[in-house]
Amino acid sequence: MLGSGLVRYRLRKGGIYPLWLSLKTHSQLVKLLIDFLNSQEGKKRKNIDFSAISCLVGDEKLALGLFKTLTMYFFEFTASRDKQNLLSPSLLREKLFRKVSLEKKGFIRREERFSFLKQFIEEMNLDLNVKELEDFLWSTEKDEEKLVKKKEPKPEEVIGYYNFMLLNSLLRHSSSITLNFSTESKSYLGSGHLLKEVIYRVKRKGLLFNTFLKHNSVTLRISGPYELFSKPTKYGEKIGSVLVGIFPLMKSFKPWLLKAHIHLNRKDYVLKIDSASPPLLWQPQLTFLDFNSKVEKQLFWNLSTLQDLILIREPGLIPVGDKVFLPDFKIKYKGKEVYLEVIGYWRKEYIEKKIEVLKEISKKQNLKMLFLIDKKLKSFFEKFNLPIIYFERKREKYDLPYFQIKKAIESI
Repeated sequence: MLGSGLVRYRLRKGGIYPLWLSLKTHSQLVKLLIDFLNSQEGKKRKNIDFSAISCLVGDEKLALGLFKTLTMYFFEFTASRDKQNLLSPSLLREKLFRKVSLEKKGFIRREERFSFLKQFIEEMNLDLNVKELEDFLWSTEKDEEKLVKKKEPKPEEVIGYYNFMLLNSLLRHSSSITLNFSTESKSYLGSGHLLKEVIYRVKRKGLLFNTFLKHNSVTLRISGPYELFSKPTKYGEKIGSVLVGIFPLMKSFKPWLLKAHIHLNRKDYVLKIDSASPPLLWQPQLTFLDFNSKVEKQLFWNLSTLQDLILIREPGLIPVGDKVFLPDFKIKYKGKEVYLEVIGYWRKEYIEKKIEVLKEISKKQNLKMLFLIDKKLKSFFEKFNLPIIYFERKREKYDLPYFQIKKAIESI
């Protein structure tokens, strides 16, 4: 995050407008800053002229924000290791003070000082003279750190990371966010996968969320638990982390619209971002939820290779009675669209829940659904008048009847 003192924005008529950086306007400026830091590589922090950064950029807030971005993702200050300096100044001071305390009862006379320090250098096997030792002992570790490059920065990456940190910093002051997105995915992942990611992250952070389905769109509202006497932004950091975590997935569900309710200086503002004109956002690699089971993973990768068959993972929510159902896959084949649910988990409570869902699904005449069930569970499900295909596990892999699945889709 940038920190409240470095966040740049404008306020107008109840709206908050972050001052995003763009490639068109700021790439040359960022390149100048990159070149400057490249020229300072290997120098100690105390020897770098930081005022030159502000002069290059022309805006102190922006200069410090970009510098923080660059030193977080592309450069870093590391401890200097000049000569035989394997100890930090603070640790070396501690050893010297201990020696003074034990041998001189905490006090050295002026005429003894030089010889005592020389003796200390010999005992510690340091490649330093007395003057160099004194300079090092009273230098701060931070000032002695050297600037080193972690990876070569590109202007578009620096701009994307800066915008990402700007958004994250503003969301720390949020009380809730509302996200509206299309259920029609532009990738092999369906909207159900995005919803599952949200639910997973919301529960981990102890937050609340509501979901609303309307035609071809989903609206999510994420907020903290309601507490009468707490700050409205108490859960802002957690709310922001959920949004930042799912932002990479949102790009596949255009059009989308984000609204965040921001509280600053005891006033309320609305921050809006939409898919029509989003800022350039770049963020660290994130880990998303994997497949629920090995059989789902094997089924997905094998069916994806079949000609004329389109497979969408976790396509979205389906209303079933007073609940909603999240199928594992949607298959498009020969002009037909069929949902596919895989059941291979054995726990009694899980099976009972699935049976309740099947009872409701069996009442929906217009829902085209196919079930792939472990043969060991046949006794639980054979009484349902539904298109069911059974599979078996053979050693480390599953014997999945792909030809039978295609035929079943054609007949539904």
